Amino acid sequence: MASRAESELKRQHLTETAADLVHRHGFSNTSLADVATAARIPLGSVHFYFPTKELLASAIMDLRVGVIQRRLTSWDALKNPRARLASLADVWLRDRESDTRHGCPVGSLCYELGKDGGTLGQLASKPFSLLLAWCTRQFAAMGLARSARQHAIQLLCSLQGMGILANALKDPRVIDTEARQIKAWLRSLEPRASAC
Repeated sequence: MASRAESELKRQHLTETAADLVHRHGFSNTSLADVATAARIPLGSVHFYFPTKELLASAIMDLRVGVIQRRLTSWDALKNPRARLASLADVWLRDRESDTRHGCPVGSLCYELGKDGGTLGQLASKPFSLLLAWCTRQFAAMGLARSARQHAIQLLCSLQGMGILANALKDPRVIDTEARQIKAWLRSLEPRASAC
């Protein structure tokens, strides 16, 4: 019988494998059997950890949200809120080749799950609610409290939009160009913020 630690490692392996498959092929195009094959684990074991595909979606979303939370926590150590926000844009720059091929792993999953409208649809709001709240705090720290939420929405729309367009056009240069524009926009807000 597997120990609790071994069981958790197996569950983690299945979740990470599923997250990769879902990123490359989409949630609806990934079956539990696909996960079992890719993870090299019997299908019965997948069903033991994830009796339904919805439970697997929840685990993938928890994985994605955990990655976001760790990144945000590490960026909170930066003294400048503009630099923190620029770090978010850097994620798209770093992942531009993968995002161009498969889309943003968070955005594409949320888009697909959001169409469900049920339990899966509710999962879709988790990462963006987290990012929106964090970005809003950063803009407020720049002295833009009255417009912080709107700036946060604009930033997230720009980031997701450039990922979608790069994926549709299969052109990573879209991300290069737009990330530079986003960083220039963030720099342009600082003088106004310090004048407030």
